[in-house]
Formats: sequence, C-alpha cells, structure tokens
Amino acid sequence: WGQYRRGLVRLGDEGLTPRSLRAALAHFDEATRADPGFGLAHAHHAVLTSIGFNVGLLPDGVAVRHATIARAETALELDPASAEVLGFVGCAFVESGLRALGMRSLRHAVVLDPS
Repeated sequence: WGQYRRGLVRLGDEGLTPRSLRAALAHFDEATRADPGFGLAHAHHAVLTSIGFNVGLLPDGVAVRHATIARAETALELDPASAEVLGFVGCAFVESGLRALGMRSLRHAVVLDPS
C-alpha cells in the first residue's frame, strides 16, 4: 500500500511527465512485487502505461501493449468486484485499442458504484 501511495503522490506532485510516470510505474511495480494480489496497483499500472504510450511519454510497441493488457487482465482476475479496478482496467483496455472490452468494464464499474 505504501509503494502504491508513493506512486500516486509522485504523479500528484509533478503531474504527468516522463519522469513522474516512470517513477510512479516503478512504485506500482514494487507494490505488486510485495503483494502480487494487489489488483488496484496492477490496474493503475495498466492504465498509466497505456496512456503513457498513447501520449508519447513511454515507448510504444507490441510487447508493451501485450504486457499492459496482461496486467489489466490480472487486475480483473484479482479484484473483479472493485469499481476502481474496473474503471482503471476499462480505461486501459480502451487506450490499448480494445474498446468493446473496455466499455464493458467501465459499464460494470458504474453499476457497482454509480458515483
């Protein structure tokens, strides 16, 4: 939880820059190494990575996209009842070109938590 929060603080303090994005992703990686079952950290990593390569802050490539989709799928498997996880995963799928799958996750997130 601490590593995950450090990643969020880094983004909050610096905004979305190549440096803050890489640092946040490193914190999320550390969080999932410490707790492989931490679905929220996997989901947030997936959405930030997919946004990062779409806006040019991270290098794009087939391997990166596959790893991002795999991380999103892992998050879904770990925490399918979390609206927050579903929201991040849905956005990651949409940003990765899997619009129908992403919209399904986003709709389910709204059903679980309309706020």
